[in-house]
Amino acid sequence: MKTAAIPCRTVTIGTSGAEDTGQKPYYPFPNPVADILLVTLGEYIPQNGKIHIHDATGRVIMSQRLYYGHNHLNMTDLSPGLYFWFAEDDGVKMKRGKVVKM
Repeated sequence: MKTAAIPCRTVTIGTSGAEDTGQKPYYPFPNPVADILLVTLGEYIPQNGKIHIHDATGRVIMSQRLYYGHNHLNMTDLSPGLYFWFAEDDGVKMKRGKVVKM
């Protein structure tokens, strides 16, 4: 049962929206990325964490489970360009951002 009230703001990127609570630390790097994007979750243990990468049209390009600590996303096969990501835990959108693929 989730009863915590978390102040948030709504951000719309293209055809997709995401709430950014600012409460959960996600650190994707390097940015820009050539092949492997490292997403570090510090001080937070997700129950059912996932990260989704989508293009400028909102199409989901890849999704991957997130765990506490370091998570590696293989972006080698993606075309160069700007991508958007959002992280969620148990269906709650926690954080979002942009990443450039070289």
